Formats: sequence, C-alpha cells, structure tokens
Amino acid sequence: MLTNDWARRSAPWVICALTMVGCDGMVMCPEGAELVEGECVMPPDADVPMDGDVPMDAEARMDAEAPMDAEPPMDGAPPIMEDGGRMDEDGGTTPPDGGVPPDLPDSGPPTCPTPDTWYRDWDRDGRGDPAASVESCDPVDGFVMNADDCDDGCDTCWTGASELCDSRDNDCNGSVDEGVTSTFYRDGDGDGHGNPAMTSTGCSAPSGFVTSDTDCDDTCAACYPGNTETCDGEDNDCDGSTDEGLLTTYYADADADGHGDASASVSACTAPAGHVTVGDDCDDTCAACYPGNTETCDGEDNDCDGSTDEGLLTTYYADVDGDGHGDASTAVSACSAPSGHVTVGDDCNDTCAACYPGRAEVCDSEDNDCDGSTDEGVLSTFYRDIDGDGFGVTSSSTQACRQPAGYAGTGGDCNDACATCNPSATEVCDTLDNDCDAGVDEGVQTRFYRDADGDGHGLASSSVLACSAPSGHVTSMDDCDDTCGVCYPGNAEVCDGENNDCDADVDEGVLDTFYRDGDGDGHGRDDMTTFACSPPSGYAGMGMDCDDAASSTYPGASELCNAIDDDCDGSRDETFTCVEGESTGCTTSCGTRGTGTCTTSCEEPDAAACTPPTETCNYVDDDCDGYLDEYLFSAGSPSIYASGSRLERPRAFECQGDVCAFFHSAGQVLGWRMERDGTVLRSAVPHAGNDTFDVGYRSGDSRIAYAYAEGSQIRVRLLDVGTLNSVRSATIPVSTPYLRVVVDSTSAWVYARVGSWINRYRINKSTGAWDGVTDSVTLTDLPFDVDASRHFGEPHYVSYVTPYSHNAVFIGRVSSSGALTTETIASMPSGVTAIDPAIGTAPDGQIVVAWAERGSNYFVNRIRRAHKTSWSATPAIGTLRMGWTTSDGEGAPNLLIDVGYARGSAAHEVFHVVTSQRLWNSTSPELGDVGAYTIQRSSGGTSVDEIGVGGSRRRHGGVAAAPSMDTSFVVFYEHTVTGGTWRPIGC
Repeated sequence: MLTNDWARRSAPWVICALTMVGCDGMVMCPEGAELVEGECVMPPDADVPMDGDVPMDAEARMDAEAPMDAEPPMDGAPPIMEDGGRMDEDGGTTPPDGGVPPDLPDSGPPTCPTPDTWYRDWDRDGRGDPAASVESCDPVDGFVMNADDCDDGCDTCWTGASELCDSRDNDCNGSVDEGVTSTFYRDGDGDGHGNPAMTSTGCSAPSGFVTSDTDCDDTCAACYPGNTETCDGEDNDCDGSTDEGLLTTYYADADADGHGDASASVSACTAPAGHVTVGDDCDDTCAACYPGNTETCDGEDNDCDGSTDEGLLTTYYADVDGDGHGDASTAVSACSAPSGHVTVGDDCNDTCAACYPGRAEVCDSEDNDCDGSTDEGVLSTFYRDIDGDGFGVTSSSTQACRQPAGYAGTGGDCNDACATCNPSATEVCDTLDNDCDAGVDEGVQTRFYRDADGDGHGLASSSVLACSAPSGHVTSMDDCDDTCGVCYPGNAEVCDGENNDCDADVDEGVLDTFYRDGDGDGHGRDDMTTFACSPPSGYAGMGMDCDDAASSTYPGASELCNAIDDDCDGSRDETFTCVEGESTGCTTSCGTRGTGTCTTSCEEPDAAACTPPTETCNYVDDDCDGYLDEYLFSAGSPSIYASGSRLERPRAFECQGDVCAFFHSAGQVLGWRMERDGTVLRSAVPHAGNDTFDVGYRSGDSRIAYAYAEGSQIRVRLLDVGTLNSVRSATIPVSTPYLRVVVDSTSAWVYARVGSWINRYRINKSTGAWDGVTDSVTLTDLPFDVDASRHFGEPHYVSYVTPYSHNAVFIGRVSSSGALTTETIASMPSGVTAIDPAIGTAPDGQIVVAWAERGSNYFVNRIRRAHKTSWSATPAIGTLRMGWTTSDGEGAPNLLIDVGYARGSAAHEVFHVVTSQRLWNSTSPELGDVGAYTIQRSSGGTSVDEIGVGGSRRRHGGVAAAPSMDTSFVVFYEHTVTGGTWRPIGC
C-alpha cells in the first residue's frame, strides 16, 4: 500500500485533475494505482516516484499543454505568453496584469482534520488576496498561505513593497505614489533652467518642463545662473546686474581720423557711428591733425603740439633765365617753390641761361662759368686749305671759335694743289707722292708673269714690274706646264694622263675602284678590287655585296621574311616585326612585354606563347601572377618633423593628390598638407582638442571632417582641404573616451563610445549642423574598439570587436540612409581577446579588416587579417604576425593598427596594414616597433610583403598609413618627445 505521505506529495496534480473535472467528477489515479475510499493506492511492488517527481503521463500531459512558442524566462521569471500572462513552473499560466480572476475552485470538504487556509494569488506576486481563500489539506495551484496582497491584479502591489511612480498603491498603505513624484519647472526659453513660479508635479517631466528652478528670466534663452555676462542689455548670469564691467567709453570723431573729442563721450557696448575709443584730438575738424601725426607743411598743427609748419619752410630765389640758378637778391621763404623760383641763389647773369657757376666755358662770347673771363681756353687753330682735301699748309694758320672758309683743322699738307696728296692718303701708282712721305709710287707697282697657255697661271722665270698687267701676263707664278691649259696648281686631277694639279703625280686619286662581281647582280665583293679609268670585265662599279654567289642578295634588294640579310644592310627581316625563328619581345596576357619566338610570318607570338618578364618595381604586374611589385617593397628614409612637443596618435589620408596628416600635440591637434615625398606644403592653424580625436575624408571632397572630445561634449569641425582652416563647426553634448569619423557625399558620421554602447551622430557637410539624430548603434555586445572606412563614401563600413560574451570581430555595412548590416568575421577561442580593429576599402568594393589578438598565454599574441573581394564574399582570414614574448616573460604586447588603401591599376589594388607593437615589461616599458604589410587583390588576403619600418620608438602612440602614387604609401608614427616621423614605403 502507498503511504499518505506519497498521496500528499501527489496532491497538487491530483487537485489539478479534480479542478478540471469538478468535485463530483471521476478522480484520475496514476497508472498502476487504485482508488480506495477516495485515495489512490499503489501495489506494494509498484515503482514509487521520488519526492518531487511527477507521474509520466501527467508530465507528458503538461508538456503537451504548454505553449510551443513561449520564450525562455528573463532573470528566472516565468516565461511570458501571447496574452501577456506567464507560465507556471507546473505548466499553468498567470493571467495578464489587470485581468479578471475566475471563480474560487470547489474541491469539496477537506479530507483531513486540520486543513490549511490558502489565499488566491491571481497576479502571481507570491502574496495572497485576503478576500479570496479556500480550505485545503494540500497546496492549491495559484494560491499561497499568506494574505499580504491589497491588489491581486497588480504584481508590484503588496504589503511592504517599495512605492513606485505608476499611479498604484504599491506598498498597500492606502496612498498612491506618495514620496516618489518629482517637481518640474516651466522652461519657456529652452535654456535648461526653469521658472520657479510655474511648476508641475509628476513621475516624469512634461514637455517644456525641467528639474532646475534657477532661471531669472524665462523669456531670455541666454539668461541663466552660471552663463557668461555679455554686453547685450540682458542680465545673462542672473546676478541682478546688466552688462556689468563690459561697457566701453567712446568719443565723437567728426573728422574720422581715429582720434575723438575728449569733451564729447558716451558709454556703450559697441561704438556708436562716428565714435572711437581714443579721445585726444586737438582739432576734430581737421582729419590730418592728431597727436603722433607727422607735421607737414600745410598751414595746420598736424602733430597737435601748438606749432604750425615748424622746421619745414624753405628759402627760394627768382630764376628768370630758367637755368636752375637764382638771383641771391630775390630770396623768399615758403612751403613749396613759387613759380619761377629755385633753391640755389648763385647766378652771375640771370638773363643768360648758359651762364652759371660750374657751367663749362664754350666759345660764344659769354662768361659761361661765371669766373669773370670770356671764351678762355676754348679758341681753335685753323690752317689754309686751297685744294679742300681737309689738310692745310702748316705755315699759314689763324685762331677762331669756328672754322673759317678755306681753312682746315689739320695741317701738314705737302701739295696744296693736289687733292689726293696729304698725310692720310694711300700711295697709288700715279707718279705722285700721294702719302706726303717724299716717295713716289713706292711699294705699289706689281710683278706680272708670262701665261702662254692662258690658264691664269704664269711661269716664275718670265716676269715684269708695272702698275697694270701687260698683255699675256698674270700675277700668278705657279704654272708647272705653260703649254697645258688644264695643268695648274689647284685644278682637279682627272683620269687623262696629265698632271692636272701640278703635284708631280699623274691621275693620282682619280682612278676608279671596281669590285669583283661573280653573280652579275651589279654589286661586287669589297675584298676583291682593282683600279682603272673604266671597269674591267667581270667587275662592277659598286661593292657591298654581302653574298656574291646569290644574285638576289645585294644592297637595295627587297627584304624578305627568311632570316637572311637580303638588302645587305647588316640586318635581317628588318622590315618585319621580328626575325623569323629568333627570340623577340611580345605582349603577355596581362599586358606587359615578355619574350618569345618570332613566327614564320615574322610576327610576335601570341600571349599564350609569350613568357612574362621578371617582376620589377614599376607599380605594374610584370610577371602576370596577379601581384603588384611583390617582395620589392621596403621602407625609405624617414622624415622627422620637429615641432617642439611630441606628435601623437597620427591620422593620415590622401587628399586631392597630396597627403594630409594630423597629430595630437600638447593639448591641440596639428595638421599638415604635404607632397608625396614628405615636403610640407601647408601647416594648418592649430585646432583645439585632446587626444581623443579622429579625421574623416571622402576622396575628391573639398571638406575634411575633424572631431574631438572636449570635456562633456564632442566638437566637430569641417576643414577646407586646401588650407586646412575651419569653415564649419557643430557641438554634440556627449562625453566620450573614443570616437571615429567617416564621411559620405552629404554627411559626416561620428561614432562615439557612450557608456556601454557606440552611438552614431550625423553632421550635415554643407551647413556643419548636427541634425539632432542619435542612433544607439547596437554593435553586438559592449563594443571594445571600433574603426570606420573613411575614403570612398557610401556605403561605408565599420569594424569592431566585443570582448565579453561574444568575444569576436565584426564588420558592418552602412548604407547612405544609415541602415546597418553586420557580419561576424572571426570568433576568439577561450583566453584570447581581440583588440584595435582597423578597416580599409577600395573603390571596387574590396575590404580588408585587421585586428590584434592578445591571449592570457603571451605566446599566442598575434596580428590577423580578413580579406573580402566584396561585401557578399566569404572572408579569407590569415595571420600577419604572431608569437611575441618579452625579455623577462612578463606582460603582453599593446598593438595599434591602421589599414590604408594605395591605388594600383584597376585590377591590382593594394592594401597596406601598418602596426605599432609595444611590449610591456619591466626592462623597456616605453619601447615600440613599427611594421607594415602589403595585401593585394589577387593574394586572397595573404601578405605579399612584410616591411620593417625600423627602430624602437620612445613611445607607442599609434600609426597611420596614407596612399601615395610616388611611394605607394607613407607611414606616420611618433618618433621623439619633440616631433613625429613619416616614412615612405615602396620599391
């Protein structure tokens, strides 16, 4: 027989069965049990259920009755059903809050002598309704044994509960919402401060109400306690005074010279029209009169010192003849020269314009130099010249200012009756002494030689002297044969048996060369020649035959495609593309120039038969393997910029053909626009901002988006890409320790960590205004770090890591409307945390994500990457570097990563991952290394080059990569405590 104890344990499901069939219905016993006097009795050998077990058929029945779509419980609470109720632990349901409870169950009279009182718990809050109870020996479903509930339709209302602001009597003391409401104050001007005279009490602030009651003027948005007083006629700081300490004294300036009348002043916030701040004018009707002005000669007291034109008057003298020298007896004083006056008063004759001190004496019967003498030292001597040849007789002369008629200025004539006879004449052959040297025809007669054959050359042995050549004579005396008219020096030797050039040889140098012509093609062999005046038999007048056994091969013959030099020019098949059967250049399948064998038609082989060349550093895929300059990249010489303070946390990108870079330095952000070789073109005006900042740019834009954390707000500035000066700004009232910026065609998006989540804010690029929209972007579970692609517009992409329950790397695709689609790239194994994600994109939709992984076992520290050829493609994941440890076996590396995109050809985009690794250990906690890796389109995301940028760095402040057409890309990193470094990477 089963004991009463088993029956009491089984009572709940038995009572449940009774409830469903009614007290007068049939009692259902478990399988194998018998109903004896109202109780279920099991045979002695029955399998008795353990305490708390439910018979199998009842359990199966409860499973069948339970809703299939019930959600799992939150924090241990019963699951919520479709109608708002909850499922009980035994399969029953709790009705929705406020429902109507059913009638009390009628289970008949108790079967035990001392039944318990059970109170209905309709709202399932564990407290019973004192007005609804039943007597039962066993527990009743939906009933409890306490009567502490004052509202069994409210599961937050029972005796001793905490009062909530929900219009209910939660603590069952007869009052509603006592002590939990708040007082709010009307904020008519929207400045965050309310009017203490206009209040509202409730659980939450009505529209237009705030919690502060400190406003002194609720119609003035710029008037509230703590605001800065400005000069605007309002009590901005609510201290009871207006514009205190801000008014300025201004003085009337009638003549607009910047100096006002001290006797005419007013106090105001801004200068009234015609007023200035200086009140020291001595004459407010004279614009050129004020203290400190320079005194000018104008009849005014220009410098306000009480004197007029002091020290500026000049003495002038009358100059009647206009020679610049005046009469000393006519002096006057004035600011400027009167008409006809000069400053010099030393003229000796003011009626003679050519007479004044210092003038050169000329022969004009005047005292030109004012020395008291006339024409002294300027008279000339002239000589009698009868024949008018310009030379006179020395013995007949006169003195005068001008040459008299019949006289010459030069003497020495030896024959004043011969116009061709004077000291400057040339002796001619005319029986006269032409040159006045006492000789006649000396040195001017000519020797002439006999020329019998009339060839213009005479015999040296037959000559005469005369003024002109006698008949049959010439001046030449070099004829070698005066009987041969074609024989004389200088004549061209011809093949005629004569000594034509008179050099003792006959026909020298004029015999023709003839060449042996064995094949009769008119061209002979250059190595078999003879000399003659006409060609011998079997010889030709032209040589250069390269094959004297082939009559079709000779200079000028047509070149054929046969690998033979048909035209004897030293080249074969030169009129064709290449030489048949020999190696030649050709175009490969990827468009580069390779090598192959020339075809039988003397053409380059096709691409399939063309061998690609070796890869060279030219930003071209020379060897057609899909990679660009692979294994050729290296780091160039660093450029160190000394700024006077450390340059930290670089941000860099390509900007309209140049490179723009930004660093944090000593409480501000500095920017540069540089040529690709690092030459600084323009330095930006320093911008405010702490080291929580980021810069975004979209290729081709005229604006750069720069955001930084400033206290409890984010400041966003739009910078002109050419000057780097600020043109727009916006303020977002959010405090953040981490932010990223990305730009599309119309907006700048700011991603900022706020509390446990990443919020996203949109800034209008045209106006610089934040549109007030905040997206609480659920980037899975507590994002640890986030990065955004910021170069190619929309859609843009984000990468982020979450270190807790998900512990994974994610990528997100953001449309132009802001819609976010996410994908898990990689999940971390136990003990490994992903940090510092970085993302880069290419114009054709390729994506590269890189991140660092740090493990509790420092031997698993590594940098990994994922490469997607498009958003829908499966990522190719690989490791760039791994296995760091430290010299003393302590700590783990701290890694910062950036991904840059460098343009190659359309089919060969190259990504660059740059990293900075700092190893935290006791020996060198401040040292870090910078490295770079290239990832190419065809590599499936595999690193093609690993470049050591080199050297330990004093600090680990981050790295940035910017593309460059000249150097592939440029790496920026912190170098010293007083500057920063950028280094070109390429080949």
